[in-house]
Amino acid sequence: MTGAGDVRDTAPDVPGTSRKTEVVNRVREEILSGRLRPGEPIRDAALAGQFGVSITPVREAVTQLIGEGLVTSLPNKRRQVTVLTPAAAAQLMDTLGVLLAAALRRAAPRCGPAECERLAVSAAELKRAGSARDGAAARQAVRAFIDQLMRLSGNLELAALIDTTAVRSYRLIDLTPGSGLWAIWTDGLNEVTTTLTGGRPVAATARLERMFTEVVDEIATHGKRSIVLDMTSND
Repeated sequence: MTGAGDVRDTAPDVPGTSRKTEVVNRVREEILSGRLRPGEPIRDAALAGQFGVSITPVREAVTQLIGEGLVTSLPNKRRQVTVLTPAAAAQLMDTLGVLLAAALRRAAPRCGPAECERLAVSAAELKRAGSARDGAAARQAVRAFIDQLMRLSGNLELAALIDTTAVRSYRLIDLTPGSGLWAIWTDGLNEVTTTLTGGRPVAATARLERMFTEVVDEIATHGKRSIVLDMTSND
């Protein structure tokens, strides 16, 4: 398997749990960035050799990624990067929208000027990164926005559900000009933060819900053109 960075020369000799976490993070990022494409086989032995670790932390890491929905287990002990159909992608984004709207309702009472400003900074960074065709920075801006909402919600169980769903969602969105989803996300998140800062939490939540309705409609209408299959050209 190709694509994942070789960490043999830089990784210290750390316990198995830390090595597992390192492998999880490296493979997850390769999948989210599109460098590991949907349907590409995941081979434990190849990963172990590439990362300079034993087979055990690799197997544990792949098991975790299966739980996150980024890797699919197949018959005969085969695994591959998960392939999402447009219908499955639309359902995933719809679920993320429901969860984030619930988080925003709970976060609004805790969102003072400083918190609203941080959300606004993330929304503005998304627009800047997209304009610069910087896919990695755009994804990071969305992650930052979602992470802030999770913290502000004050609900750890809700935050855990959002985190699991969000990780699977990041690779679905082409956040660069020319994609239908870029304008939906940039306009939506910037309007959400402006409305929230203006002291209108109900309207802000309604705008967030409408944004996800538009995202789902875009995916349903244009199918795979709205889904990132290989974002390496945008990073």
